[in-house]
Amino acid sequence: MKVEKIDRVAVAVKNLDDVQKLFTELFGTFARVPVETITAATVDQGERGSKERATRYVKIGINPIGLELIETDPPCENEGVFGFHLKVSDLKQAKEEMQRKNIRLLKEITHGGLKEAIFNPDDLHGVRLVLVEYEAPTVMDAVLRK
Repeated sequence: MKVEKIDRVAVAVKNLDDVQKLFTELFGTFARVPVETITAATVDQGERGSKERATRYVKIGINPIGLELIETDPPCENEGVFGFHLKVSDLKQAKEEMQRKNIRLLKEITHGGLKEAIFNPDDLHGVRLVLVEYEAPTVMDAVLRK
């Protein structure tokens, strides 16, 4: 598997507005991922293979330096870093390699031109690993592509 870079570090937060304000003061601006992009995401439920449209109760802010703040409803129990996203050159090949190493795929999500494969944290010492592939210059450009 060819990893191009660490794309983002995911941070669970209880109140995106509050944390985004603080982190903007510390690290620079955050871009909100449009809610319609999240709610319209195609979700593949992993081994079951079924594709479904599902409303995701989540708000996301992404910083150009690679911080991703995620607020969920219901809220997370513990705030903090819970995972990371690695950009790969070939997502299909990377998924196959992970699965050969017994790392279970939880689900796949497509947001515009961004493809994500989310792996089971139980297989990775509690770390949520997301492999991503996109052609756009930035992850936000990819998300906004139709």
